[in-house]
Amino acid sequence: FLPPGEEKQQFMEVKVVERGEFLFSLAKKYYRMTNTSLIALILDCNPEITNANLIILNQKIKIPKITEELLIMQYTDHTYKIHVGTFQNSSFVRFYRNEPVLKGKVIEVFSRKVSPKDNWYWVVVGPFAHKDDCLKVIDQLKGKGLLPVFGGILKME
Repeated sequence: FLPPGEEKQQFMEVKVVERGEFLFSLAKKYYRMTNTSLIALILDCNPEITNANLIILNQKIKIPKITEELLIMQYTDHTYKIHVGTFQNSSFVRFYRNEPVLKGKVIEVFSRKVSPKDNWYWVVVGPFAHKDDCLKVIDQLKGKGLLPVFGGILKME
């Protein structure tokens, strides 16, 4: 979910797809875990991939380095938003609605088709006036286990 004209440049590797590999197995290999938020970041860095369930033999895939900065999006009005996670259904937004550190922020949910059969939901929070404010909030959300890209696990009850 990159703002127009902005590219994230930090990559761990450009991986050539081998037989039997798929995005979830690549996430497991490079990040030692897998979830839709990690796959979403890979998709963001590889807009030519139109089906999260299908990658092609010998295709080159950019594997992003997961950093706090990767979750921050700067907009043309000089504000910032945080991509807190990507989920298979929009009900996960409830984990962020009553979070004290996000009080006064707008929580947006963007649907995106990731395969012919599936839509995933990008959850974005903001606006923030400064990048440092984003980094502080990311640190707090990470500490509470609310950022799946850093191993946070949100449980549906």
